[in-house]
Amino acid sequence: MNKLNYGHTKKDFDKFDRDNPQIYKYFVSFSKTAAVNNSNYSARGIFHRIRWETSVNTQDQDFKLNDIWTAYYARKFMKDCPEYEGFFRLRKENDPRFI
Repeated sequence: MNKLNYGHTKKDFDKFDRDNPQIYKYFVSFSKTAAVNNSNYSARGIFHRIRWETSVNTQDQDFKLNDIWTAYYARKFMKDCPEYEGFFRLRKENDPRFI
């Protein structure tokens, strides 16, 4: 996993996502698991589970998963998996960070 300094824009997210593809794989898997018994859930909760998996099951103790990415991953997940639209509650996309 890459430990790079990233900004907070969509472009920065796209780079982080490309550099760390396993994070989205975890996000999708854990979100679908959470959806079995929940009509909506917390993207931040999914991130906490990813942190658990990456800290317990990897050797990279320096990797940090910043909460700034939660909304980006939630949006990506619901776009890629439209059957889960609305599973995560989000702020409006006109927030300048998401442009």
